[in-house]
Amino acid sequence: MSTVSAEEADAKWGDLSGQFIYGGEPPVPEALELNKDAEFCGPFDLHSEQLRVDKESRGIANVVIWLEMPRRKTPPIHESYAESAKADVLLANKDCRFVPHVTTLRTTQKLLIKNDDKIAHNTAAYLKRNLPFNAVSPPETEDRRSARRVERAPAKVSCSIHAWMTGWLLVQDHPYMAVTDKEGRFTIKNLPAGEWTFHVWHEVPTDVTAATQDGAPQTWKKGLVKVTVKPGKNDFGQWTLDPKLFK
Repeated sequence: MSTVSAEEADAKWGDLSGQFIYGGEPPVPEALELNKDAEFCGPFDLHSEQLRVDKESRGIANVVIWLEMPRRKTPPIHESYAESAKADVLLANKDCRFVPHVTTLRTTQKLLIKNDDKIAHNTAAYLKRNLPFNAVSPPETEDRRSARRVERAPAKVSCSIHAWMTGWLLVQDHPYMAVTDKEGRFTIKNLPAGEWTFHVWHEVPTDVTAATQDGAPQTWKKGLVKVTVKPGKNDFGQWTLDPKLFK
């Protein structure tokens, strides 16, 4: 994998931004049933994170979008990503939940698993192309894990001690991944200019196969959508997702 300098004569880069919104009344997250350590976890007022929709913007959190590459091929990587190529990426057991709910990891990075709580957790990742792992986390400790192969979709993360704790881990060999914020917004910076295929995913429907923009519906087979990235800023636009996708 080569890192390409922005100063090279033929190097052109663009940022891609967009938003995903819920096409209906925002659902109320369900309160979670605590099967263990309720005395410690109860005060955190835990609710399901499967589908989080902002009441005002109707933005959908935790939609994942990444550059989909053919096997054994990688895109040019902008030099701004060089510093983070071997950095630790934090996945915390905090307040009896995984933070963040969706974690993105490059194959050159290490996953730093921390337990900030005063009770024991474990972090089990059900990877398919890498060896699955189950990191036991005593209170206020940390561990590091690696994943050297690309995962075709986010892998589920869970804690067998606390059944309600779930999260997701996406592993790619490039940095062009994003997770929407609470308003459903994302930005992927410094993409190489050109026509690329992106994968759109959410844990409930998994592949997002349909979306509407300005009243015009589109079908995205297997969650894949082609986007032309031009130098500079690119607006992917605002996409509405039908509530039926989340049933």
